[in-house]
Amino acid sequence: MKIKNVIRFLARLLVWRLPFRSGQPTTPKPPPEQLDLGLDQLTATGLPLRAALPVRSAEYWLQLGEPNLALQELASLPDAVRRQDWPMRVELAALHAAAR
Repeated sequence: MKIKNVIRFLARLLVWRLPFRSGQPTTPKPPPEQLDLGLDQLTATGLPLRAALPVRSAEYWLQLGEPNLALQELASLPDAVRRQDWPMRVELAALHAAAR
């Protein structure tokens, strides 16, 4: 009985390892420019996701005790975004932590 279970397990393992070979061609992947990541959608903070990600990353760098890396993240933002409330608060916190 145990040998039967081992054989079933090995058969399943072999089936999953073999490439799928049917008569039907596989569907091709879309080109990268067609993959919409939604980076221009507005987040709850009013910033587009493309701008909110570096701010959130800067917050995480601050939590890790790396204010210089947080300032580098914020430096990649355009000036119009940096003047908004959330990025300014994070930048002030990073400057305060870097001055210690």
